[in-house]
Amino acid sequence: SYSNDMQAGVIFAGVKARSVYERLSNNFESLSEAIRKAKPRPENVNVADAIARAGELLSEVPDGVVRELVIVSDLQRN
Repeated sequence: SYSNDMQAGVIFAGVKARSVYERLSNNFESLSEAIRKAKPRPENVNVADAIARAGELLSEVPDGVVRELVIVSDLQRN
């Protein structure tokens, strides 16, 4: 179960990082659906771009609020 004030974001890494929403969201159903539908792409991953995008999203979180970054990989080899 999620707390009422919890928010999250999903960023798909690729040549260019793509976030599901432009801001953090509490729409966990939609974020979960985006993860379920995700498929590996035959492209190189720009990790720095994905982490920079995560930093942008997390920078909008007010001071005093816990921020977490979780990285999930399909471990495909390029």
